[in-house]
Amino acid sequence: MHKDKDHIVEILLHSALGFHDIGINTATHLEKTSDGYLVMQKIAPSAVNLSFSAELLLKGLILISKKEAKGGHSLAALFNHLSDEVKKTLEQHYNNHQIADKDKKELGAIKMVLFRGKEGPVVEDDDNLKLAKFLESHDTAFVKWRYNFEIETESLIYEIDFKSLNCLIKATVDTINSIPYKQRLILTSPK
Repeated sequence: MHKDKDHIVEILLHSALGFHDIGINTATHLEKTSDGYLVMQKIAPSAVNLSFSAELLLKGLILISKKEAKGGHSLAALFNHLSDEVKKTLEQHYNNHQIADKDKKELGAIKMVLFRGKEGPVVEDDDNLKLAKFLESHDTAFVKWRYNFEIETESLIYEIDFKSLNCLIKATVDTINSIPYKQRLILTSPK
């Protein structure tokens, strides 16, 4: 990477850490909140900030590892743009974080089902820890949650697994830190 472009990566990565800090603190407090309105106020900002953090970190990983930029909001497309070696490393870190965080209760998964009419769709629960399945279900989480008030269909399912999303973020940071680069990234803990 050219030295004159390093500031772009720095801005991108530090912005991602900032979005993570705000998102993780808001999401962590959801489990402690019994006020339904307050929970509704915090779900979308938590989802938007954490999914945007994951997006920016994946874009930073692409910039560092492939020396090229990749646009878009699709987490799956960003992941698939990585080299096979980097994808494998990221997936190993993700699986390790899923195992380590399995019994942690600070972050949960939320499904919000909105529908018009008398009956809504049936939502199946799936505790699959696989990264591919998570990326498929959360591929456009940033866009969905950012515009969650724009319901144009008969039904809509908003899903956000904060624990798995945080595992993806931690795994991406670990993968970035495993590549020789001038700076190590450190995620802050929830306050």
